[in-house]
Amino acid sequence: MIAAASLLISWSVSALAADSDLEKIKQFDIPRQSADISLTEFAEQADITLIFSFDLAQEKTANRLVGSYRPDEAIRLLLQGTGLQPTFSSDGYINIAPDEDSVAEGDEMNRKQKAGLIAGLASLFTGPALHAQDSEQEALEEIVVLGSVSQSLAKQLDIKRNNTEFVDGLVAVDFAKFPDSNLGEALQRIPGIVVDRNDGGSQSNAIGEGSTINVRGLGPDFTRTEINGVTATNPGQQRGFGFNILASELFQSVVVQKSLSASDNEGGLAGTVTLNTYRPLSFDERVLTVSPRITHTELSEETSPSATVVYVDQFENDSVGIALVVNYSESSPQENSVNVANWDFLADSMRGNFALLTPAEQAQFEDVRIPRDPRLLVNSREQERINVAFTLEADVSDNFSIAWDHLYADLDHSGRQTRNDWPIEGFPATFLPPDIQVNGNQFVSGTFPAASHILRILDYEYDVQSSVYQTILTGEWNASDRLLVTPRLGYSKAEEDFEWNDFDVRSANTDIFYEFDGQFVTATPAIGAVDDPSLYTNVARIRNRPDIDEDQEFSFDLDFDLA
Repeated sequence: MIAAASLLISWSVSALAADSDLEKIKQFDIPRQSADISLTEFAEQADITLIFSFDLAQEKTANRLVGSYRPDEAIRLLLQGTGLQPTFSSDGYINIAPDEDSVAEGDEMNRKQKAGLIAGLASLFTGPALHAQDSEQEALEEIVVLGSVSQSLAKQLDIKRNNTEFVDGLVAVDFAKFPDSNLGEALQRIPGIVVDRNDGGSQSNAIGEGSTINVRGLGPDFTRTEINGVTATNPGQQRGFGFNILASELFQSVVVQKSLSASDNEGGLAGTVTLNTYRPLSFDERVLTVSPRITHTELSEETSPSATVVYVDQFENDSVGIALVVNYSESSPQENSVNVANWDFLADSMRGNFALLTPAEQAQFEDVRIPRDPRLLVNSREQERINVAFTLEADVSDNFSIAWDHLYADLDHSGRQTRNDWPIEGFPATFLPPDIQVNGNQFVSGTFPAASHILRILDYEYDVQSSVYQTILTGEWNASDRLLVTPRLGYSKAEEDFEWNDFDVRSANTDIFYEFDGQFVTATPAIGAVDDPSLYTNVARIRNRPDIDEDQEFSFDLDFDLA
């Protein structure tokens, strides 16, 4: 089956087109032709973002449009009588969908395409979403994220025309409209992909920053990642690739294959993510782009710079080209929080002491839950990332070309997490607080005895240095009109140096009065205030955990493609 697809066309460089853009007079010269081509030319001439179903537009013929019009008037004239109807969003986008009369006439395919379009828009503009995939769909499903606006649009149309599979396209200029901190953050805009954000409560992780991805509900371990056709080695011990080491600006295109085919390499049960750096000979002219950015974090009171430089050029009558992309960024996130690790049954915390209660007390408190580990958390982090990608591409002859790709990524981050908590863990077994107050099964307040309760400060410090290096030599030989031979030689290496220090300092045992106000749990120890450093006199644990991980891979592929 061939599923309906939605196409986003954007010719606007600004973040969002203003409503006033629809009221400006523009000059149009569009012949009578297929609606998909007409809408593409309209988006270019009006400098406005259009969203429409390619499969649906391809079946329609748009009207000739010549003259000066406002874009909102022009689009209606262009589509008059086609069964397509424009709607205008508050952000300046124009959505093209079947009009209600056409749907009412029983055009079931149009109705499905319209539903698919709405679902696609929801995932694109509201953040990450997980979409159910049709289990009966046998075609290979791909998502293509392309760079360079004009070439992207042309490639999108070619891909859709030349493939019977379900293929969706997203112009890469739209990724620049969002302040994505890394490639993982950018990938979440593709339907069916959910970014796995690192938890600030974990010592060595970024605070709320996207890193690994889930494809169609399966975790990172089931997704294969390739860079320019070669397996991407991952720094660290986890199998899933951490995309936070890479900037999204480093790549010209990203292809996410979300189902299996016979030609796939192992490791991609959920899907395969292929990252492609810039190909200089795919551009018609020299390109130089400098994109600086400054981010201020109020909590840490730090200002962090970042910048990307993209340089693409061609020589020797456009037969030789180079592409250089350099990205540098710093960040200083911080997280302050108050929370409870878990809510446990009071009976479990009391252990054998619960059996000492009267039958009436057991019936009253057997389903009561108490806060196990109330805590204050301060998690801060300093991060520096450097990415460099270089490509040398040459057309050696009319039927043979070669490309040499280099990529280097370095991510250095250090941080500290300080946790002040007052655990009710029942080690050893606690007793029923004599002043306990409950509301049904909900704990309200009570004083727990000194025999099993303390104040505690846990302090973690970590320093992680991660790097990825890759070099690839790829050739393409058109042996005949039907046979394409692609040899590829690759080397990939990843390293991570990780050191973690752990300190656990505790107070003497003390009675603690806990009170839950419906949102937070406060603790009042009998020996003094929880923020009094003189109370923490017992060193329970000091640990140092250094770890060095290195992974490298050599590969050689020889592919034959017979058309």
